[in-house]
Amino acid sequence: MSPGYHVVPMVECEGAAAGRGEGAGSGHAAPQTRTRHRLRAVCAGLAAAAAVALIARGMGRPRGEAEARALARASYPSALSSLQRKQRGNASSIRSALSGAGSGAAPARTTELFRAKRGTFDERTGIMLLQCSDSVQWGSYASKDPALVERFHGVVGQRYTVECPTYCVLAEPGVYGCGKGPYMDASSICKAAIGAGVAGNKEISTFTFQIEEPLPTYDSCEVYGKKYISAIPPGDSAERNNKIRITGYNWHWYHWGKAEVPRKIAKYCGAGWTAQHPGELCEGVKEKYRQDCKMRDGIYNCWGARSFKFLDASDEPEMTPTSGVYQVCACEGGREAVIVCA
Repeated sequence: MSPGYHVVPMVECEGAAAGRGEGAGSGHAAPQTRTRHRLRAVCAGLAAAAAVALIARGMGRPRGEAEARALARASYPSALSSLQRKQRGNASSIRSALSGAGSGAAPARTTELFRAKRGTFDERTGIMLLQCSDSVQWGSYASKDPALVERFHGVVGQRYTVECPTYCVLAEPGVYGCGKGPYMDASSICKAAIGAGVAGNKEISTFTFQIEEPLPTYDSCEVYGKKYISAIPPGDSAERNNKIRITGYNWHWYHWGKAEVPRKIAKYCGAGWTAQHPGELCEGVKEKYRQDCKMRDGIYNCWGARSFKFLDASDEPEMTPTSGVYQVCACEGGREAVIVCA
């Protein structure tokens, strides 16, 4: 296969060069002259990229790959992408994204508004439907309904099966944790799922996560999720281009240990708490040293109160008999069952 090149018609580059002397002596270049200047800059940029590509090609890179990489490095989208990757995970970034300080909560992205028309629960399957920026901490992004905000505030060990929409790598909240978890509850569930390999960025994905105890520290990492975890559609990217990078930020609760200091427990929970509840921590010291709590939209909410991890998918169910036409029917008591019609 011959390498691909980006070509600018020679007549355009020659025309730009011919107009190099026009407009000299004037304080403001004429519109045509400014256009020629821009065109000359484009030509020069492409020429430089081509030169780098040919040099790289001569150094032994596969034919076509060197040209593509050199041109990509010279492109505006590549530079913009590099700037967007330089995000910081810290307390202020979490508060600005999740606390909704000011006039109200931050608006959802267009993709999330579109997907939100599906609702938040699929009655046919019993699966909860998510927006990309939904988290365990704030169960429905930008919602003011307490029932939706707290829908993932279950006890340790409780499991939720959910469905994520597409392109959740663009979710507003960051991701705090790595791998299958645990992740801090302020993390975007869907974005974390892409990094964990249980969801695809370019396909609607269904998976299960479980509530865990909060941790004093969440590690950072750079991982590569997938655009598709199922078969790649014909005409889409090749398998080698199926990866997408997810950044997991670190988080550490520096005053975590103070929640176990007796005088701190007595101050926030009462002098007799330890004797009456041996081995337990009261909510007062947890909220002071291990969480961040505040009123938002009339709802008292804390982040850092929980963590979550993703579960591996179960094997395909065994159907008996193995052939026939399956359908759902109503049985006694109003329950539904799957039967086979011979």
